[in-house]
Order: sequence, then structure tokens, then C-alpha cells
Amino acid sequence: MGPAEYVRELYTGDERVATVLVPRGDPVPGEKPKVEQRIWPAATAGSDKVQAWLRHLNARKYDIFVGMNPIRPRVQSRHKRDVLEVARVYLDIDERGAEAVERILADAKRGAVGKPRVAIESSPGRAQVIWQLERGSLEPGRAEDLMRGLVHEYGGDRAAVDVSRVLRWPGFRNWKRGGCEVRVTWRSAAVAEPGQFRDELYRPAELPPRERPAGTGRASLADGGRDTSRSGRDWRWATRALRGGADPDEVARQLERDRPDKANPRYYATLTVRKVRESLSRGR
Repeated sequence: MGPAEYVRELYTGDERVATVLVPRGDPVPGEKPKVEQRIWPAATAGSDKVQAWLRHLNARKYDIFVGMNPIRPRVQSRHKRDVLEVARVYLDIDERGAEAVERILADAKRGAVGKPRVAIESSPGRAQVIWQLERGSLEPGRAEDLMRGLVHEYGGDRAAVDVSRVLRWPGFRNWKRGGCEVRVTWRSAAVAEPGQFRDELYRPAELPPRERPAGTGRASLADGGRDTSRSGRDWRWATRALRGGADPDEVARQLERDRPDKANPRYYATLTVRKVRESLSRGR
């Protein structure tokens, strides 16, 4: 499935879709690559002109992401408050993705969860699963509770549970993972109903600690150094989440929940996110 076909199948033409472009390659002399964001109707996102532009940037080693839920009219930002309504819920699975997809499809067959609309291999071993919903059938807070429950049940990135999230766009290359193609591995025409997800998924238990690989932290962003402290791992995780298009407010809330050991968790989380965003804006 190509990227234009993906848009036509998942989105209605009037949905305002966020597209995020993240540079991964070596900068061209005299240029300062930066994260770009565009918000346009789905019909425009799938047009020949826009698709040619996206293919050009993807060939220049920009990673291409597309928003999962429609943005309000006349808004050019992508925060939770900017989401018009919930049209999709999703999982971003970083480990053993194919196995997780098999479990989800088996559970959908026996009625434990709604049937997904599409499963995507974002890179070898990693997957994204998207459920299409009737637009507005879930309030944003309840949709995020459901996504937390799905993360708890099947694994996945716990930062990818905000309704303003962007995921990788099938048909383009993933330059973070060596240029592999992002591809659809399973699809249906299903539109899931909120009641098809069992009740306990809306009441997620405390999620297991998010995966934080031992290794790089603040110093690695600038000079390849290593920071194995907990704060360094927080920095690394926040950087990965924000580069992937996570809502900064959700990243800060997650950090605040995870660091009750800090004297002022909210200040620590807000400061970390602000500093990471400043670092990313400088291309570090």
C-alpha cells in the first residue's frame, strides 16, 4: 500500500491531518535542518503535488509521520486541545511487534478487543496497530485510558497514548532504522466500536516501567558521550518521544508521574521537556 492509498483508506477528505517531517541525514552545507509540521485536509495530503514533495524529502532522509486524529479548523498547532475529535486509537510497539499483532488479531477474533483497521511494520521487530472508530464515539480522556490499557495488555510505547500522536506513514522509508520501508502488513475495512474493547482495558493497571536502555543520555545528543543516570535516561526517552511527534504536554505529564522522587516533579518534568525541545530545535 502506497502512502496516498493509505490516506484515502483511513481518512475522510475533510479531516485536517498533521504531517511531521523529522530530518535524519547529515545536514547540507549552509542548511540547518529542522523538524517541519504541516496541517492540511487529508485530500491535500494525498494529492500528487504533496506526495511528490514528501517523497523528495523522504529521499533526503526525512522521516515522515502522519497524525492519527483530526485537527480543529483554522488551527496550525498539534496539542491535545487542538484535536477535533477521536477517530482512531493505536499502539506503537517497539519489541516483538509481529507477535503482538498476532495476539491482537487472535483476541479480536474471539471478541476481546475491536478488530484493527491496519497493522504496520515500522521497522523489523517493530509494529504499529490502528483501530478506526466512529468519529467522536470516544471522548479524548477515555480514548487515552483505552490506549494505556492496550499498552499494558500488549506492550508498546507508553508515550504514544496521547490523542494528538503522529505515527509513521506507510510507503516511506524509516531513516532512523537504516532506511527500511514502512509497510502495511495487515488491513481490514473494520470500524471498531468502543464497546468491543473489554471494560478492564479502560481501567489500566499501573503500567510497567517504560523501557530505558542503559546507555545514552544528555551528553550523547551533543558529542556521543554517555549518561547512565536516571535523569540522563529521562532525557533520552523524552528526546525519542518528541522526535517521534509526541505531545510535549503528555511527555511532561509522564515524566512527572514517573519521578515522584524529585522535590518538585512538575518543575523537573517541565524543565526537561523544555530543554529537550530547545536541543532538538538546534538540530542536536
